[in-house]
This record gives sequence, structure tokens and C-alpha cells, in this order.
Amino acid sequence: MREAAIWANSTLRPDNGSAPPIRRAKWNHRPMQAGYFLVGYDRGTGEAIAYHALPPAMVEAAKSLGGIPANDPSMIGDWPLSSEAALAIAALARTKIDADHLDYCLEPHEPVPATRATHAAE
Repeated sequence: MREAAIWANSTLRPDNGSAPPIRRAKWNHRPMQAGYFLVGYDRGTGEAIAYHALPPAMVEAAKSLGGIPANDPSMIGDWPLSSEAALAIAALARTKIDADHLDYCLEPHEPVPATRATHAAE
């Protein structure tokens, strides 16, 4: 078998000359940033009914306003917010929320490439 180069989705090409089962792509070492949403939940049903995307440039300030410790390893899911914290984060993001009728959480979503995140914040 031939020696394989380092690829993000490494698969060796079979010696019989057939095409590899996966398209190869060079490994990308760009940093990833998780995106965050300010999510509003209906107090009666618990259903998420409001989503406000936060630009990556605002995430650290939003975490601070929400009382989330820096580099908290438990921040892998949602983080409940007080009405005051949710309103402060909404003001930071220049969006309106209904803190009188909804409960809010700060929630991460799948990481996006840093280059996309930078453009999203502009």
C-alpha cells in the first residue's frame, strides 16, 4: 500500500485504482469559534420560540453580562440568564426581547470557521 499524505479526512486509495470513497481536502488549521444564541423559552410550555444570534465579537461580553465564568468547562450547553442579564445582552446585540413573558438562555451552536465568524461580525 502507498504511503498517505496527511489529510483532514484521510482514506487510502485502494491499490486496484478505483476512486477513494471520500473527497480529499487539505487539513485546515484555522481556529474555530463557537457561535452563540440568546434563546427565549415560553414559560408555559418550555418551548424555544425566540432566537437572537450573537456576533462572535460580542460573545465574551455576553458571557460576562450573563455571569458565565471565563473558560468555564461546564459551558457546553445552555446557560440560564436572569431577566436583567438577558436584557443587558439584548441591548449589547441591539435587539429587542420579551423578558416579561420568556425565560432566556445563552446557548452555543456549532463552531464556524474564524474567517466566516469575522465577516459575520462586520
